[in-house]
Amino acid sequence: MDLRSISRGIGQFICSQGALSMLNAKLTSFVNPVFLTGQKAYAAFSSFYQSEKDYPCYFYDGSCSHENIEYLANSLPIDCDCIVAIGGGKLIDTAKSVANRLNVEYITVPTLLSTCAAYTPLSIIYQSDGRIKQGEHYERAAYLCLADLDLLVHSPKSYLLDGIGDTLAKWYEANAAVANLTDDVPVFVQAALQMAKLIQQVLLNETDAAIASLTSHQVTPAFKHIVETIIGLGGMVGGLAGRKARVAGAHAIHDGMSQFPQTHQYGHGIKVAYGILVQLAAEKKMTEIEELLPFFTKYQFIHRLQDFGIHENLTEVMQQIAEIACGDGQTFRLAVPNCTVAQVVEAMQYVENL
Repeated sequence: MDLRSISRGIGQFICSQGALSMLNAKLTSFVNPVFLTGQKAYAAFSSFYQSEKDYPCYFYDGSCSHENIEYLANSLPIDCDCIVAIGGGKLIDTAKSVANRLNVEYITVPTLLSTCAAYTPLSIIYQSDGRIKQGEHYERAAYLCLADLDLLVHSPKSYLLDGIGDTLAKWYEANAAVANLTDDVPVFVQAALQMAKLIQQVLLNETDAAIASLTSHQVTPAFKHIVETIIGLGGMVGGLAGRKARVAGAHAIHDGMSQFPQTHQYGHGIKVAYGILVQLAAEKKMTEIEELLPFFTKYQFIHRLQDFGIHENLTEVMQQIAEIACGDGQTFRLAVPNCTVAQVVEAMQYVENL
């Protein structure tokens, strides 16, 4: 059966202050664990973790590419039985792919709040030039996701906003996708939709307080709620619903935008947030766009291609993005069945002129 259609979970999810103090005990279940990380992530992690052993540590090249994944899979010790992935989304996605190739367990330790990658048993693989190549789904889910609030409350604000944009899309994409299902809606999919609505409510109501917590480096209930929402609930929506409500139009627009180098400096979630508006415009849900705009304005989410660095040939760029978003295997049709390239271009033009 296609792994994209199966309801998935995770071994353990721990989200608390001082969570990294539990890592040593968790690692006793393994004989030869290794750390896989990035330079900045490892520096942040090391400020909050006291190791009882000298674990081998390997560094990725920042690309989440098949080339680097193969290199790492061939570089790790042959007796490695667990990979501890320490970092942001691309590092964790790299580690999941390496663990899949080696058929070993993996533990995720997120150091950024940009995505739900630490929870989900899939990776987004990129070309060496930064363009998206494909998604990979794995038989094995994380043995453990360990989210330390003391570490994460010191993470950069830009990545938190990235995660908020990406996670906010869960409601708008799931709501559209489920509404277009023509057969019986499984209970798990119904549960995913309810969870996606909770995600929207938490993000719209508690982002202010969570950003204040991050700014002061003080863990508060609102900050914990946002962390649980981005990493845990964000991952659980796709885990419960599978391909029926994991992603839809907003992520399809992101994938189209990734083909343009000008957009590579902007985070995944910033582009997905733009995709929310395009999807809503294509659905003709203009009232919902108006309701979202104050949130977008307050937190400076981009809604014009020019602000993504694309200043020339806008119509041609929109056409190319729309062709990818509506292409075979893409997910815009989950939100707008039988959508055309012209419809998506029209939606992008509407958003451009807001």
